[in-house]
Amino acid sequence: MWFFAASTLGFYAADQAAPADAVEITAEQRDALLAGQTAGQRIAADADGQPILADPLPPSAEDRAAQSRRMADAAITGTQPLVERHRDEVDIGAGTTLTAAQFAALLAWRQAVRGWAAASGWPDVPLPAAPAWLDAG
Repeated sequence: MWFFAASTLGFYAADQAAPADAVEITAEQRDALLAGQTAGQRIAADADGQPILADPLPPSAEDRAAQSRRMADAAITGTQPLVERHRDEVDIGAGTTLTAAQFAALLAWRQAVRGWAAASGWPDVPLPAAPAWLDAG
């Protein structure tokens, strides 16, 4: 026998102290709720305090901003080796893997990514588009 408390959205075994609003549920109900949570739903309570599965809450503005910052950081970090290789090739006077136009486009895109957080509607606007040649390779 199990109990579910809407006030804590928690499960309590029969031998545990449970909040006053706890309602009795079966082990099968608890297992189904936990399986739904594992599959991406969230456990909530209906108006009567009974446990239900609900769609996940949309991410908060803080969560979206943090995800956007991670995307921007990954874009910059992921292209750093290209920048370093090109600069090394120029420094040693060898031919370069990137053309001058590609390198300029790469630097301009990286700068746009750095300024992305100042874009109107951020973080709900897409990351600036990378040069097509970068996406292809």
